[in-house]
Amino acid sequence: MYIAPFGQTSIDQVAVMVSPTYTASSANCVLDVWYIINGQNVGDLLLVLVDQSDFSETVIWFNNADQGSLWKLQKIGIGRRISPFKVTRQPILSRPTPVISN
Repeated sequence: MYIAPFGQTSIDQVAVMVSPTYTASSANCVLDVWYIINGQNVGDLLLVLVDQSDFSETVIWFNNADQGSLWKLQKIGIGRRISPFKVTRQPILSRPTPVISN
């Protein structure tokens, strides 16, 4: 997923990706996420686990600010899940830092 911080995008724009529904996970279940967060005013990246039995949401990973131009791997332990679940990826563009001149 890519959101360009210029052109037709707007401040606080959100793009959501949703995984397929997973039926269960083992006690040692780990989610591998590759990401790039690069540039000024890139905003936040949230990974949210959504329990399909009651639609509760749990943030399982968060990162923000410029992380450089190289792909990074984040391993996230989510542990045993008995209820079906989905994982959503929600990047949010941040507001530009105001420039104050005298």
